[in-house]
Amino acid sequence: MPAEFTAEITIKAPRSVVAAAINDPQNAPMWNDTLVSVEILEGTPGQVGVKALLTYAQGDASISMTETMIACIPEEMYEGELVGPFMTIKVTTTLNDTPNGDTHMVLRWVGTSEHISDEDFQKIIDESTQDSAIKDLNTLREMIETRGAKFYQ
Repeated sequence: MPAEFTAEITIKAPRSVVAAAINDPQNAPMWNDTLVSVEILEGTPGQVGVKALLTYAQGDASISMTETMIACIPEEMYEGELVGPFMTIKVTTTLNDTPNGDTHMVLRWVGTSEHISDEDFQKIIDESTQDSAIKDLNTLREMIETRGAKFYQ
């Protein structure tokens, strides 16, 4: 059974701005606390088939994962598959309009590991990954609400 969690946040910006922000690889390390770099290997960000090498800080070391976008409905839904040395993760991000024109973002994370038992993997997710993702989403919200779609201007 895969480990999973869902995190939600509302951002005071239209979907077009949120979509542009989350699909800009230069923005990602600025709102994802452990992400050191994103290198596009092939394709165009925000489109099916884009492949990127993501490097994360893990204490004094680093871990690299390859992410491939496997499904996309522009400004509505993005689904990526991340493959790393110990796990495979499917991340689905959905963007929905709120009645006042803001964006409700839902992040669903489903991961498996061949090296860790399902129970232990879920504990790791519950104890660290989920908290980190919620913190990152709050940073993302702050960045979008103060800087718009490009954080590095």
